[in-house]
Amino acid sequence: MSRLLLRAAAVFTALFALGHSMGYSHPRLDGRPGAVAAAMKAVHFDAFGAQRSYWDFYDGYGFLIILVAVYLAVVLWLLSSQTLATARPILWATAALQLGFAVVGFRSFFWAPGALNALSAVCAAVAASRRT
Repeated sequence: MSRLLLRAAAVFTALFALGHSMGYSHPRLDGRPGAVAAAMKAVHFDAFGAQRSYWDFYDGYGFLIILVAVYLAVVLWLLSSQTLATARPILWATAALQLGFAVVGFRSFFWAPGALNALSAVCAAVAASRRT
């Protein structure tokens, strides 16, 4: 049962990564969103010796989230073949991280990222709480 829960968590996380990749690679740049993006690209500042714009930070953080989500999906899948005693501490930490992602997703974005991360968090937490 734990193996199935962890693989489900991995799939939910992979779907989150896929959805984020689709939104990341096709941002809305028309109308008002385009005006905001243009302003973010226009304002440059010194970031520890490198000239960056707010768009650079926005773009970089967006890509980092994709990498983290892919990593979490792989880790959850790999943990599904480990003993529960070995995996439990990492599962609790991963469930807490996914719960944090869910809260931010619901609060700052929309239902899909929040729901996928919440489902993954629940699967990881339930798997971690099992006796065997």
